[in-house]
Amino acid sequence: MVNPVSYLKSITEGLTDPLDEIWNGPGINRQSVVTNFGLEFVAEINAKMPFLLRKKGGLPIDIAAADYGFESDQDLMDRIRAYIPKKERTARWERDYENYLSTLNRCPF
Repeated sequence: MVNPVSYLKSITEGLTDPLDEIWNGPGINRQSVVTNFGLEFVAEINAKMPFLLRKKGGLPIDIAAADYGFESDQDLMDRIRAYIPKKERTARWERDYENYLSTLNRCPF
C-alpha cells in the first residue's frame, strides 16, 4: 500500500505558485511598485518575500501580472499580500490530509 503522505508530496511537488516562479525568476521591478502602489507596500513585500523586488532589472508590475496570468497588477499585489511560502503550504496540505485520514479511521461504517 502506498504511504498517503508520500503520495500527497508527489502530487504537490509539481505544483508551483506563479509567485514562486516570479520570485525565483525575473523578480519585479521595485520602481514600478513604488510608482503604482507606494513605498509602504515595498516595505511590506520586502518583509514577506525578500529579494522579490529588484532595484535593477525585474519585470514591471503590469508586465509581470500579464505574463504570469493575473487579471491585473492589483490582483498580483493582492496575491503577494496573501502569499504563503511553499514549505508552509506543503506542511498545511500534509496536516489536512492526515486529519482527513484520521476522520476516516473513526468512521463507524
